[in-house]
Amino acid sequence: MRAQGLGAAIALVIALDAGNAAAAEVTVRVRGVANDRGFVVVALCTADVFIGGRCALRGSAPARLGTVPVVVGDVPPGTYAVRAYHDENANGRIDRNMFGLPLEGYGFGNDARVVLSPPSFADAAIIVGERGTETALTLRY
Repeated sequence: MRAQGLGAAIALVIALDAGNAAAAEVTVRVRGVANDRGFVVVALCTADVFIGGRCALRGSAPARLGTVPVVVGDVPPGTYAVRAYHDENANGRIDRNMFGLPLEGYGFGNDARVVLSPPSFADAAIIVGERGTETALTLRY
């Protein structure tokens, strides 16, 4: 009886550990940061919230001139579009002008271009495996 209980406990520990191993880290190297004010914020988004929604997977780092690595943790394997911005005034959102255009630096995965509208999910997407990944993008001001 005791051996069965021990076996079940070991199986539970292995299952819990496997669940933790499935979540990975994604490092996004955000290039072109204009100054050291505020934070650089990165979001990994599913297709349904990429534009106009709140992405659940986020990370941030203090801004500094040049390139800032931002780590997003606990990322399940899958396909995600990457979006980033320089929150210069640290207010937790990207500021926009009266026409809706960003007043702070912004960028998308794969350096997807913005032409009259945000890029498509596919253009800004990366694939994250069980071991995570690294990618880079450049901010536009």
